[in-house]
Amino acid sequence: MITSNDYRGVNPRRMAWLENQNRALLKQNAGLKRFAVLTFIFGCLVTFIFMSVVTMEPVWIDQVATACVG
Repeated sequence: MITSNDYRGVNPRRMAWLENQNRALLKQNAGLKRFAVLTFIFGCLVTFIFMSVVTMEPVWIDQVATACVG
């Protein structure tokens, strides 16, 4: 955590604002990572279903992994 000794001469209100911005950005970043992971998983599931419907036969996990990762 940032202490007052790290930034001597900086307006304390400005410092508090920066700390709040930093906290908000960290939360936003965690949310974006979660969104990216869930989107990836959802995309794999949709790919799995689509491939199963198109080929009319079950699609195994190695085929799905190949489709997602390449």
